[in-house]
Amino acid sequence: MPNSKISIRPIITTIQPSSVTSIEFFQNQTLRPIIKLQHAIVISLFRNILIQKKRNFTELDNSVKKEFITNEIRKNIPLRNQLLGSILGMFTEDEFIRYTTFKSDIDRRVINICIERLHNSLEQLN
Repeated sequence: MPNSKISIRPIITTIQPSSVTSIEFFQNQTLRPIIKLQHAIVISLFRNILIQKKRNFTELDNSVKKEFITNEIRKNIPLRNQLLGSILGMFTEDEFIRYTTFKSDIDRRVINICIERLHNSLEQLN
């Protein structure tokens, strides 16, 4: 099972290996590919929030959309937990063990990457 989880992850060629910390290595080798793989889920989770809140996202200016995304993900704990769960569920057992060691830092990185991906995908949220 662990190899099958890794084998379905996209390869991100824009990440350049360099001297990085172990957390940065984990982010680049594990988090980013998983979040890219789960992109459609991240979009769907956020669209669901827009429906629940009855927000007409198309009428907002892009800067307001980005601010709304950031605020919603940072303050909406159930949404944060759903985003984290959709990413953590794709970890191998070894990756999960590593996650438990650096939980708060990895959670922060996952949320920041998800915010960045949503900011770069505004057209998919309309």
